[in-house]
Order: sequence, then structure tokens, then C-alpha cells
Amino acid sequence: MENPGEPNWNGPYLKNASGLADPWGRAYAYESTGATYRVTSLGRDGQPGGEGEDADTASAN
Repeated sequence: MENPGEPNWNGPYLKNASGLADPWGRAYAYESTGATYRVTSLGRDGQPGGEGEDADTASAN
């Protein structure tokens, strides 16, 4: 995306999609309900639940 006409915009901020993967190389899950959103990772095992590095992680809403 080119500059949308905002004087303080300095994007695009992501040069490529490599920063959109969790530490295990899987895509983060994004959920949006209007103005709020949640980003989640299923952890090392890629399965719901788990403990330690296998535990799910999520952003605060």
C-alpha cells in the first residue's frame, strides 16, 4: 500500500509475511468482533490446550 495521504504514515509496516507466524512457524489465528480483536497461537504442539510450550497463548482484548 502506498501512502494514503496521511503525513505521519511511514508504511507499509510489514515488509513481508514472515513476522505473521508464531515461533513454531504456524500462522497466528485472528478473530475480530467489530472494534476488538484477538490473536492466538496453539503453542508448540498446534493443538488446543496444553501446558508449558504446548499451551495456547492469546492477546488481551
